[in-house]
Amino acid sequence: MKLSLPTLLAPLALSAFAGASNSFGGSSLYFLHGLSSSDQDYYINTLSGYGAKVIRLWITGLGTGCVKGSNVATDVPDFETTIGTYNNATLEAIDGVLSKMAAKGMKAIISPHDGNDIHDSSTSGNGCDAYCKTYATSFYTSSTAQAQYDARIQAILSYVSPSSGKAWGAWSEAILAFDLENEPFQFTSDASDGDPANWLCGRAANFKKYITDPNIKVATGGIGGDQSHGYNMLPKALQCSSIDLMSVHAYVGSASSWSNLLPKFESSCASNNKLVYVEEWGVSTSYPSDFSDQITSLNAQDIPWVYWQFIPGDDATESCTDGCCSSYDGFEIGLTSGKGNVQAAVSAAEGSTAKQDWGFAGFSGSNGSPVNGSSASPTSVSSPSGSSSSGSSPSGSATSGSAYGTSGGGSSGSGGSGSGTPTSGSSGSEGSGGSGSGMPTSGSPGSSGWGYQTRKGGHHRYKSHHHDSGYATPTNGGSTFVTSAQSAATIVISVTCV
Repeated sequence: MKLSLPTLLAPLALSAFAGASNSFGGSSLYFLHGLSSSDQDYYINTLSGYGAKVIRLWITGLGTGCVKGSNVATDVPDFETTIGTYNNATLEAIDGVLSKMAAKGMKAIISPHDGNDIHDSSTSGNGCDAYCKTYATSFYTSSTAQAQYDARIQAILSYVSPSSGKAWGAWSEAILAFDLENEPFQFTSDASDGDPANWLCGRAANFKKYITDPNIKVATGGIGGDQSHGYNMLPKALQCSSIDLMSVHAYVGSASSWSNLLPKFESSCASNNKLVYVEEWGVSTSYPSDFSDQITSLNAQDIPWVYWQFIPGDDATESCTDGCCSSYDGFEIGLTSGKGNVQAAVSAAEGSTAKQDWGFAGFSGSNGSPVNGSSASPTSVSSPSGSSSSGSSPSGSATSGSAYGTSGGGSSGSGGSGSGTPTSGSSGSEGSGGSGSGMPTSGSPGSSGWGYQTRKGGHHRYKSHHHDSGYATPTNGGSTFVTSAQSAATIVISVTCV
């Protein structure tokens, strides 16, 4: 068949707009909606002042107390303790955060449910919610469970914001995307079986019913957990026209892994008219490459990212003398921590041209310059008490935890509002298809052990993988496992989040 030039270029449509938008960086903070108003202001204002564009939020309940160097001041109920009965107080708490973010030109990626809650009795995961107790690992294949989950999503996306007066599915000034779920198929065989019930695309089509603004996208949420499991680029997701964004969850020890992984992932996504971004990544002090080396390598790929997690309080590497918290997962970085220069990392991301076109997001460019006719409102950074002196606590005095004040920052510019055209379209041919979903030929995962702490307590659970060799060679775009290469029993901490 004779192919015209447009036909030949079609699979590269997204990558072809390399000059159209800037990349960006951001952070997850699953407990942000439980912090005091002043602590929320400090966190959002600081990240905004650094140039961050995205914060990933979770629809989850929270218990009060000290969490990762911060104080959760508000008890937030679970959204759905009984299937089909929803508590909008959870959404109201998150809505207040969304309003503050929108005022600073930032947007949220929202995870409406945690796939790590879905498992059988042999796994602890992040707990066992109403869906887990009712269906266990049949949650994804049960038609009744699918209909109930669809109803949950309808309730969330149709929720009318008290702040904006808009349904969340229409509030693109505050929301960039919704995950289908955080890490679907983490503890089930559905990913390895190729999603036999078509859960991913079926749920994505349901999301689209209630998303009325084309600048709000549907993201996969990290299929199967960490990319080392081999399912982040599951072919059924790549081929689904209702899915816009492919989420990569990658906890790698070596900075060189980013240049091995991301070009292959980006190629698979571009061939299927999908955007790709790193939705979770983290650096442990035990990794061969530190944060500085990893962020340099990651930003060089010109693919947006969201860190797990930049936190408002002290991280585990910082000295704390009063009101200190434990229960760290090891990936956290305080906003002013010596573990990593958050401001430089975010600034470098925002100052680079994205490999794919994210112009629909309407983010401002480097130094506040508009991209595709849109820009953020002016913003500045101050300590939560309103002063610009460093070292003040969020309430003006360090009553619990460490003080996390910050020095004042400059404005990020201003301009008119606008929006780009949506970049998603119908899925094209598979192209490289499942590229990026292969498992390593050596160093494949062996047995795994779990340690976890409850989310209501504000903690984080982790998974440890045992590998057979130090550096495995991936196939089909699979991940590079990174261990010390000194022992077959080396453990590397990776993925899965609260």
